[in-house]
Amino acid sequence: MNKHFTLAALTLAFCLLGVVLALSPSYLPASARPLDPIPEPQWGPDIQVNPTVSSTPAVYRNPSLAVNPANPNIVLAGSESSFSDQGPIAYHWSTDTGRTWSSGGFTGPWNGDLIPQGDVRVAFDANGVGYYSAQVIGSALSGYCILTTTNGISWSTPLPVALSDSTETRSESSMAIDATSSSPYANNIYMFWVVETTTSQGIRMRYSRDGGSTWSQDVQVSDPGNEDSAGPFAVVAPDGTVYVAFQQLEDDNIANPPKLFLDRSTDGGVTWGADQLISGAPIVAMGRPDFKGRELTLLGDANCTLIHINHYPSIAVLPNSPDTVIAVWNDGRWEAETSFCTATGRHSDIASSRSTDGGLTWTSPERLNDDPTGNGVDHFQPVIAARPDGLIGVSWLDRRYDPSGYLYDVAYTQSGDGGSSWRPNRRVSDASSDPDAVSDVKGLDDLGEHNTMAFGPNYVLPGWLNTYVGGREGDFFVDRGVLTPRAALIGHVRWQSRPTQHSFLQQLPITLTLKLGANEMNYPVQVTDSDGFFTMSVDSLVGGAYSWRVKGPKFLANSGTVALPGGPSITNVEMGLMRTGDSNNDNIVNVNDFNIVKRAFGKAFGDQGYDDRADFDGNQTVNVADFNIQKVNFGATGAPPVRVR
Repeated sequence: MNKHFTLAALTLAFCLLGVVLALSPSYLPASARPLDPIPEPQWGPDIQVNPTVSSTPAVYRNPSLAVNPANPNIVLAGSESSFSDQGPIAYHWSTDTGRTWSSGGFTGPWNGDLIPQGDVRVAFDANGVGYYSAQVIGSALSGYCILTTTNGISWSTPLPVALSDSTETRSESSMAIDATSSSPYANNIYMFWVVETTTSQGIRMRYSRDGGSTWSQDVQVSDPGNEDSAGPFAVVAPDGTVYVAFQQLEDDNIANPPKLFLDRSTDGGVTWGADQLISGAPIVAMGRPDFKGRELTLLGDANCTLIHINHYPSIAVLPNSPDTVIAVWNDGRWEAETSFCTATGRHSDIASSRSTDGGLTWTSPERLNDDPTGNGVDHFQPVIAARPDGLIGVSWLDRRYDPSGYLYDVAYTQSGDGGSSWRPNRRVSDASSDPDAVSDVKGLDDLGEHNTMAFGPNYVLPGWLNTYVGGREGDFFVDRGVLTPRAALIGHVRWQSRPTQHSFLQQLPITLTLKLGANEMNYPVQVTDSDGFFTMSVDSLVGGAYSWRVKGPKFLANSGTVALPGGPSITNVEMGLMRTGDSNNDNIVNVNDFNIVKRAFGKAFGDQGYDDRADFDGNQTVNVADFNIQKVNFGATGAPPVRVR
């Protein structure tokens, strides 16, 4: 009697705790992220931004786009222009979310004899003032100027940002504005460049606190040892943190492995931290050297023409998580070396890496283009952008849609979960473009150094250089991807015995029932993400007060009520602690569940007699912790099925 009592006491004293560790293989999903409640963009016809040219050759390269946060119907754009009627740089303005455009150009001179040359960037501040920056060159000075507009027609007098004599040059700019009105640095303007004197000086920047009227002196951004930097790309987080990413290429020699770095400032640009290596390692170079061995290129066609290319990064920061940064770039790691006419090289893919601690650590690079690896198709020149609700989009030039593999289109993917998973790639452009239509004076095809993309509240605008097969013209094109909101319920649970912090051990199956009157909706099994969230589409439901019930295998059911407004909306529901110990899944913890644990006690995954139903903490071993967990809830009953209200 005492012996049996001791065993029973021991086993029931072994019965339910609340701990951690690893998912049962039978429950581990291929993708343990919740359904993205944001639908994919519905792409319309391609839209030409610049006016029709009357003579060729004419090219509108290196476009830049910005949506007015104070009135998202308004979009400002800029580009370089080789069309003589418009001048060396052009501006473009839309009042209908990018459907139609008006354009103009700047010819100078500004501030004496400064002639605008290119390297155009546009952005808005929180008040809806549009800013336009450009490189300028005069007889004695060169540098950058900035001007503003509120209507896209009249512009302020250009003001100098930084001007130097011939002993110093600036190029490859990036402009970012803090457009969050609640930020401690709201409306600050930040300008970044590659600076060279007699030697490379790396990345420097200046900031303005008064709308561009006055500017700080140069602030060094890149660290000593990273002087051979190029391609800065800057963004501002909603809390005012400024991020800039750039490429470092030792001795500016394309034979050296490229490195991508991220730096940040938390005091409005006054000081900068240490350069952090994106993805934790040098990237794998794609492309091949040009015929002189100086520039990085891809093949332009079967006759061995070449296209300028680079590894410059593009970054976005999550609006609701200012320490989460996602970087994208061209990478060759998924392609084998192959012969590109007279040289060897690699085809290009689109790589992405994510940091959740402000750039200190990074995930391993992920391939975003979803065609087969090693297929010898180029995907290049990516750009990434974030919508205020956290939707992330990436667009790039893509050659998979051309049977010959030389013409290019625009492709797009997006993530609704902070870059943890990505939607299938979609073709954006209506027709393929020919890189040979836009060769430069050296005979290399020049598609520019970058593309552009911007989000409105319910649309996304990728922008690119569009050409015509057999032509000598390159135009600035966009496409409007309409993002129609849909109804979603985002639930959140806490799994007893699992970590309270971000962990794959929280990725567990759950079922949801909703009931309104006599109408009951039973949703298919969903899997929570690593923070306990899951998403269900409720597109078809009318508004009303619904009863809800959730249950997971081995866990007791919870229930409650939620008001769904009906129509496009996102409703968040906190669903509480999911208590465990229900081994046989009958919604009560009793002796039947205890016996399952007792029979599997001491067994680990792979052992004969191991029973996953007894492993409550997910460590793939049934031990005293599982008994203690079950003990806590012994005799408890979960919420009953929802009833008619």
